[in-house]
Amino acid sequence: MFLGTWKRSLDDKWRLPLPGELQEAGSGAEEARFYFAAERDHLILFSEQTFRQLSEQILAPNNLRRPELRRAFFGNTYPKVLDANGRLTIPEPLRDRSGLSPKGEVSIVGTGTYAELWPIAKAPAEGEGMTDVIASLSDLIGE
Repeated sequence: MFLGTWKRSLDDKWRLPLPGELQEAGSGAEEARFYFAAERDHLILFSEQTFRQLSEQILAPNNLRRPELRRAFFGNTYPKVLDANGRLTIPEPLRDRSGLSPKGEVSIVGTGTYAELWPIAKAPAEGEGMTDVIASLSDLIGE
């Protein structure tokens, strides 16, 4: 799972050092593989397992008549493998759309099944919306 919030810096080659806890989310295969996708103002990073689950849902028979969904997902998702130093390289086609910059600061926000990569200036403030979230969690667990 992708849990926690971290601040990291990209190097001049667009490599992002991934926190050890998140590196584990990509393990279980011969090599730790992750997938990047773009949102409007940030990137999404998900594991091989999540990629497979999403792929199965998108390729399900009830979605086969929705080529825009397949194009949006598969046409904008890029696989990357951790290097020996635990870094992922931001895919070139996503660099401009991400708002990130080489040598820039990145906020990595875990959301459970994926992580969001934000430029520090646009990142949600830590704890933002927590009052509403805690109230929702209390409702879920019946307190």
